[in-house]
Amino acid sequence: MRDGLRPCCAPVVAGHAGGSGVRREASATAWRTQPAWTDVQWFGYRRASIDFVETGSSHMVMLSRPDDVVGIILQAAEATK
Repeated sequence: MRDGLRPCCAPVVAGHAGGSGVRREASATAWRTQPAWTDVQWFGYRRASIDFVETGSSHMVMLSRPDDVVGIILQAAEATK
């Protein structure tokens, strides 16, 4: 998923691009060969009766969807008053 990150986020994203100079071919497609940990996490959240929110975003949700993240934090803060 491509989120259209803001220009201010480019240095953060660029820092995660590797840059070590090591290049190698992938031996397999990860999503076909690795377990789906997301399903395991959701099962654990439900089993523990934990509230969780799912949003359409890539890896760095706090950069690509900051308004959603702030809203969730504010809801949690209100709930604990």
